[in-house]
Order: sequence, then C-alpha cells, then structure tokens
Amino acid sequence: MDTEPPPQAGPLSVYRQLLRWIGGAASIGGICLLVAAYFFQLEEINEISNENLKQIALAATLSMPVTGCATVHIPHNLPRFIEEDDGNNFVTQIFDTQHNLRASSTPDVLLPPGEDSGLRHIQLGKQRWWVYTVITPDGIAVAGQNSHLRQLTVQALALKLIVVLAIMLALLGGLLHWALRRGLKPLQHVADAIGTRSADSLAPLTVANYPQEIRTIIEALNQLMDRLQQALHAQQRFIADAAHELRTPVTALRLQLQLLQRAQGAERRHQAEQELAQGIARIERLVLQLLDLSRIEPHSVPQLNVDLQTLCEDVLERYRAVAQHKSIALDLQVIAASGVSDALRPVLQGDATALGMVVSNLTDNALRYTPAHGQVGLQICLHADHVELTVQDSGPGIAKAEYTRVFDRFYRINQVHGAADAGAEVGSGIGLAIVKQTVERHGGQIRLGQSDWGGLLVTVHLPLPKAAVS
Repeated sequence: MDTEPPPQAGPLSVYRQLLRWIGGAASIGGICLLVAAYFFQLEEINEISNENLKQIALAATLSMPVTGCATVHIPHNLPRFIEEDDGNNFVTQIFDTQHNLRASSTPDVLLPPGEDSGLRHIQLGKQRWWVYTVITPDGIAVAGQNSHLRQLTVQALALKLIVVLAIMLALLGGLLHWALRRGLKPLQHVADAIGTRSADSLAPLTVANYPQEIRTIIEALNQLMDRLQQALHAQQRFIADAAHELRTPVTALRLQLQLLQRAQGAERRHQAEQELAQGIARIERLVLQLLDLSRIEPHSVPQLNVDLQTLCEDVLERYRAVAQHKSIALDLQVIAASGVSDALRPVLQGDATALGMVVSNLTDNALRYTPAHGQVGLQICLHADHVELTVQDSGPGIAKAEYTRVFDRFYRINQVHGAADAGAEVGSGIGLAIVKQTVERHGGQIRLGQSDWGGLLVTVHLPLPKAAVS
C-alpha cells in the first residue's frame, strides 16, 4: 500500500531563527552563569566554613585541660561570622595528649584527632567531613562539619538563583519578542512595497527611513532591477531590430519566388532559382548570426584554455573551399614579438566557441568582400602580455568615417550610401557587432585600419592569462 510522503517543513522565518539563536544563547549563558555561580558559592562557603572551623577549634583550646568527659559549648565571644551559623552544623571535640576523648558537642560522632594541626577532608563512614585540628601541650581540639550540610546550603542558594534566572529569561523573552518584531518591521514594509507592484514595474525602491542593514538589501534589489531593466530593454531592442531586419529578406524571398513562378524559358528560370538560393543563404546566415548574438549576451566568460593558433587553423580549414571557389589566397602566419620565445603557443583563457565566432566572422567578411583572385591573410603575433590577431584583405575596405559605426548592430555601409552593385555581397550588419562584443567580454580591444593590400585591416588585442605572462 502506497503511503504519501510526510510534508516537508518550510524554512524558518528570520524572526524564529533569531528568536531561537538569541534565546538559546541567552539560556546557555544563563545555565553557564548558574553553574559558575554554584561552584563560586561552594568555594566561598568552603572558605568561610573552614575559617569557622579554625576559630571554633581555637576557641575550644580555651577550655583545656578538660577533666572527665564533658560537653563542649561554642563561646559567645567568637567572631561575628561564626555566630551567624547554626551551631548544630559543627561538631567540636577535645582530646588529651593520648588521643582520649575528653569533651564533645555531639557524642554520636567521633572525629579522628589527627597527628598534625590544620585542615583536613576525611571520609567518616559514608560521609565526607571537613575537620580542623589544633594541637597544644594541654590536648587536641578538633572542629568538624559534614560536607553534605555545605552542599545543602549551596543548593538552597542555587535554587534561589534558578528562580531569579527563570524570571530574567521570561522577561528577556518578552523583550526579545518585542524588539525582533519591531526590528523586522522594515522588512515587511519592503515586502509589501514589492508585492504591490505591477509585473512590469522595475522602478527603484526608496531607501529613506530604513536601517542601514535593510538599506543595503534595498540598494542590492535596486541594482538588480536596474540590470533587469537594461536586459529587458536590450531584449526588446534586439527583438525589434531582428524583426525589422528579417522583414526585408523575407520580402525579397517572396519576390524572388514570384519571379521564379513567372519565369519563361530554362535560362531565366535557372537564374531565378540561383537568386532564390542566394536569398535563402543570406537569410540563413542572418538567422545564425542572430542566434550567435543572442547566445553571447547573457552569459559570463568561462575561464578555459583556448589555443588561438589551433582555433584559427580550424576556421581557415572550413573556409578553404570558399577561398578556392573565388581563387582567393588564404593563409595564416604565426610570429612572436621581440623578446618572446618562438616556442610559446598563443593560449588564452576564455570561451572557445565565442572566440571561434570572432575568427569566423572576420574571415567570412574578408572573403565575402574580397573580389576574385584577391588575398586574405590572418596573422597571430604573440607579445609578452597579450596576443594580437590581425585579419586583412584586398577588398574595397571601409572609409575612416565609418570605422565606429560599422560595429553598431544592423548597420550596413552599402545601405547607407546606396552604392551596392547588383552583384555585390550584402552583409547582415551583425558580424562586426558580434566580434566587438565578444572581444570586449574577453577583456580585449578591436580597431580598424587599412591593410597593406588596400583593403580592410582588423586588429584584435586579447590579454594573456597572468600565469602565462609570469
């Protein structure tokens, strides 16, 4: 027979946790204080009682010598602290020099006289006794007290302390309850302020009139809401930009499909099919770049070893067929700066996939805009504290006035100037935005310039890990 699992208890509230911890600490502290007070009182009573024994024994010597067997009485002229004790608590006995009992305040108890003067703790039957002995030429005076009587005195004092402690803990519990309720009330105010907000409200909370601890939490919440608002705006902007950019190629595909349907003759139909295939390839590339852009935005950079040379070689191998199709010379060169060993590898720390997108986008752009029989070259230069990756081509290049704007999302130079030829490649306007964002996330920098072949030169600086630098 199946049985339902017992319900799990929810987490304790801050109030209950504080009440448990503070109340528990106060209780433990009170118990420790009570135990310490017990032993302190026991020691104090032992000291006072032992001094009483000494004074009683010394007073008993005043009755020496004793003839016959008599009862010893405690004199009335003893110190004040002895008079406060119950005389029945003490046993006083006098012995002659031969250890024969001559006088006793309690005939039922026989204390051993001992061989030396001073205080002793002895076992008498099943009981422990404190005994003080004074030896004189006329005899031996012995004063004793049962240890159990001292413990009863201390226990009576401890009982009073327990009552006082219980009252104090009860008062402390009430005061603690009131203080915690009052101290945690600002948290409830913050919870009410957040709970009554609408789902789309990310305005910062006010921090006035709140304690410093609560203010720290509110400031952290405000920072979180600010980041959420920025992320939401970025997402809305990304969706709007993506929808706008996808509308144009989709419209072009529809027109190309209509042209294909109305095409007369095999040659025109073949041309329309090629244009449609190119349009599909462009929109496919745009979608893939949009996916790449969406992946790199919300994530932090993992700290994994990435061999930049191996990464570039893999990318160039994928684009080798494209370069051969356009008869473009595509090569990679790896060099070391002055003072750096040629045997070192350009190993970075970061996201291999994201850095691969950087090399792929730069290589793709260079091949896309370089005419047939042109040149595209990649170079890795290893410095002492960073790696410099350059990608240059023999294409038309970019005017200096456009160097900053080409890193904006969906910005296309040919659209701005309206100078695109009928057969010219049309970019998506996302590639360089992906490159710049990825490089900056890895702590690097990117800049544009003119290559030695008259085309575009892209230079990327990426820092080396500290272990590699040292």
